Amino acid sequence: MSSTIPSESVHSKIDELLLPGRASTASQAEEMFHDAHLPDLARLAIELDDAGFMRHEAVKLLMGITRENRQTPKTARFHTVYPGKPGAQ
Repeated sequence: MSSTIPSESVHSKIDELLLPGRASTASQAEEMFHDAHLPDLARLAIELDDAGFMRHEAVKLLMGITRENRQTPKTARFHTVYPGKPGAQ
Protein backbone atom coordinates (compact mmCIF):
# COMPACT_ATOMS: atom_id res chain seq x y z
CA MET A 1 0.00 0.00 0.00
CA SER A 2 1.18 3.54 -0.62
CA SER A 3 0.74 6.19 2.03
CA THR A 4 -2.08 8.64 1.59
CA ILE A 5 0.12 11.61 2.50
CA PRO A 6 3.39 11.62 0.57
CA SER A 7 6.11 12.57 3.04
CA GLU A 8 7.67 14.99 0.59
CA SER A 9 4.42 16.98 0.21
CA VAL A 10 3.81 17.76 3.89
CA HIS A 11 5.67 21.07 4.01
CA SER A 12 4.16 22.29 0.75
CA LYS A 13 0.68 21.56 2.14
CA ILE A 14 1.52 23.68 5.19
CA ASP A 15 2.80 26.45 2.91
CA GLU A 16 -0.54 26.30 1.10
CA LEU A 17 -2.22 27.19 4.40
CA LEU A 18 0.22 29.98 5.24
CA LEU A 19 0.69 31.79 1.94
CA PRO A 20 -2.95 32.73 1.27
CA GLY A 21 -3.41 33.64 4.94
CA ARG A 22 -5.67 30.77 6.03
CA ALA A 23 -3.22 30.25 8.91
CA SER A 24 -1.46 33.16 10.55
CA THR A 25 1.44 31.20 12.07
CA ALA A 26 3.40 28.07 11.22
CA SER A 27 2.09 26.41 14.39
CA GLN A 28 -1.49 27.16 13.40
CA ALA A 29 -0.88 25.80 9.89
CA GLU A 30 0.66 22.61 11.29
CA GLU A 31 -2.31 22.12 13.61
CA MET A 32 -4.76 22.70 10.74
CA PHE A 33 -2.82 20.21 8.60
CA HIS A 34 -2.95 17.52 11.28
CA ASP A 35 -6.63 18.14 12.01
CA ALA A 36 -7.45 17.79 8.31
CA HIS A 37 -5.32 14.65 7.88
CA LEU A 38 -6.01 12.70 11.07
CA PRO A 39 -7.55 9.71 9.20
CA ASP A 40 -4.53 9.69 6.87
CA LEU A 41 -2.17 9.67 9.85
CA ALA A 42 -4.04 6.68 11.29
CA ARG A 43 -3.65 4.89 7.94
CA LEU A 44 0.07 5.64 7.96
CA ALA A 45 0.34 3.93 11.34
CA ILE A 46 -1.22 0.81 9.81
CA GLU A 47 0.58 0.89 6.45
CA LEU A 48 4.14 1.65 7.55
CA ASP A 49 6.50 -0.20 9.86
CA ASP A 50 7.59 1.66 12.98
CA ALA A 51 10.75 3.09 11.43
CA GLY A 52 8.94 4.24 8.28
CA PHE A 53 6.16 5.78 10.36
CA MET A 54 8.61 7.76 12.50
CA ARG A 55 10.51 8.96 9.39
CA HIS A 56 7.37 10.35 7.73
CA GLU A 57 7.38 14.16 7.72
CA ALA A 58 3.77 14.40 8.94
CA VAL A 59 4.60 12.20 11.94
CA LYS A 60 7.82 14.09 12.72
CA LEU A 61 5.81 17.30 12.66
CA LEU A 62 3.14 15.80 14.90
CA MET A 63 5.71 14.61 17.43
CA GLY A 64 7.21 18.09 17.51
CA ILE A 65 3.81 19.57 18.23
CA THR A 66 3.24 17.02 20.97
CA ARG A 67 6.52 17.88 22.69
CA GLU A 68 5.69 21.58 22.45
CA ASN A 69 2.22 21.10 23.95
CA ARG A 70 3.62 19.28 26.98
CA GLN A 71 5.57 22.43 27.84
CA THR A 72 2.65 24.88 27.76
CA PRO A 73 2.07 27.34 30.56
CA LYS A 74 -1.25 25.55 31.24
CA THR A 75 0.70 22.47 32.37
CA ALA A 76 3.05 24.61 34.42
CA ARG A 77 0.07 26.33 36.08
CA PHE A 78 -1.42 22.96 37.01
CA HIS A 79 1.75 22.02 38.84
CA THR A 80 1.89 25.41 40.54
CA VAL A 81 -1.74 25.32 41.69
CA TYR A 82 -1.62 21.66 42.73
CA PRO A 83 1.93 21.20 44.07
CA GLY A 84 1.09 17.92 45.84
CA LYS A 85 0.17 16.12 42.61
CA PRO A 86 2.62 13.60 41.13
CA GLY A 87 5.10 15.22 38.81
CA ALA A 88 4.72 18.64 40.41
CA GLN A 89 7.82 20.80 40.46
